[in-house]
Amino acid sequence: MPTYFYEDRTLNSTEYNTNIKNFRNDLDIKLRNLYNNRDGAMKNQKQQIDSTVYENILLTVLATSILYFTFIKI
Repeated sequence: MPTYFYEDRTLNSTEYNTNIKNFRNDLDIKLRNLYNNRDGAMKNQKQQIDSTVYENILLTVLATSILYFTFIKI
């Protein structure tokens, strides 16, 4: 852990401010990555739900068509 004080116990504000800026930049990058990953996961989940809904609609139409031709055309 770096020390931010001179030997006479005065604050070394230049080193302190530089370290704070570095920590803030690092935290900003990590938070940006976290939020971007969350949005990507939500989009992926929505796409999966949409594809499941479309698949069920397609299967329902197919089953209805088969039943119609089986009972009406025969």
